[in-house]
Amino acid sequence: MVESSPPPIVAGLPKAGAEVPERVVRDYFAALSRHDVARAVTMWAPGAPARHHGLIETTALDGVRDFLDGLFASFPDLRFELLSSASEGKRCFVRWRMVGTFNGTQRLHGIKPTGARLELEGAECFTVEHGLIAGNDAYGDVLGFLRRSGVLPDADSRAERRLLTAVNLVTTLRRRLRTAPSDG
Repeated sequence: MVESSPPPIVAGLPKAGAEVPERVVRDYFAALSRHDVARAVTMWAPGAPARHHGLIETTALDGVRDFLDGLFASFPDLRFELLSSASEGKRCFVRWRMVGTFNGTQRLHGIKPTGARLELEGAECFTVEHGLIAGNDAYGDVLGFLRRSGVLPDADSRAERRLLTAVNLVTTLRRRLRTAPSDG
């Protein structure tokens, strides 16, 4: 009996059967980089969930359109770069980098544009069915966004140490108030 060796692993090539999800997701990110919201939205199945963990949960089509319109109104020069991808079955996983200036005309999650130039990375898991995005789970660098946009102080800075001291003081006081004997 002759044993055959497994096929070589070739980086960057999708597994058999994964061509459609990977193509759909790559086309989606190409539309995002062109700020073509109309095209990006047509790539979603109506009612599909879009979860950007820590930021927003919405559904296609209107919720995705509103999210993207707000994102591009906040970051007029925003661009996406796909750093890596892997597909299996109906799912396509991507790691991306977004680069843009937070100097638009609209608040993002309640934050006024600060003028900060941001470069952030994130990852998403897309489910693709019948050639349409049927859902996604996105994970971005929310803390990095808050720091780089000026909402939170820089890591290990004097301002951060003061903020953490205040937070820890409030936590200690709350704990003491919960465990204090009642006047009864």
